[in-house]
Amino acid sequence: MNKRKVVILSFLLFVIVGCTNTDAFTTKGESESWESTMQYSITKDYEERTGTIKYNGDEQIKNVSYKINFPSSLGIGSSGNLEVAEGNQKIFSLGKSGGNNHRDIQLFRDVIHDVTITVSWVTDVGEYEETISFSQDN
Repeated sequence: MNKRKVVILSFLLFVIVGCTNTDAFTTKGESESWESTMQYSITKDYEERTGTIKYNGDEQIKNVSYKINFPSSLGIGSSGNLEVAEGNQKIFSLGKSGGNNHRDIQLFRDVIHDVTITVSWVTDVGEYEETISFSQDN
């Protein structure tokens, strides 16, 4: 009898999880001096994203800021200044953000390759700006 309950509960859990209609995927991008990975989790009611940028240059960064440029059809965006730790920090977290606005999952997948991140940074040598372009992994 207990085995039957476990099977039934497992099946119900599988059905409930399968009905959440969540789409999760990763995009990766690069520019001459930077590379980035962004992870997205999207339902019809909520969108969440996290990401990192990694500096591939040799100079020590003193200051870095970014702007995530989403297609206007998504109605979202993000920007900020990133704190640079002592030493030669190379990887920076873009944090976690999202919203509970209605999201069209297919629209998101269709235009996500149009996302770019504009990175501005300062080193001892000078000030720079580059744009990271993305491609979808899965």
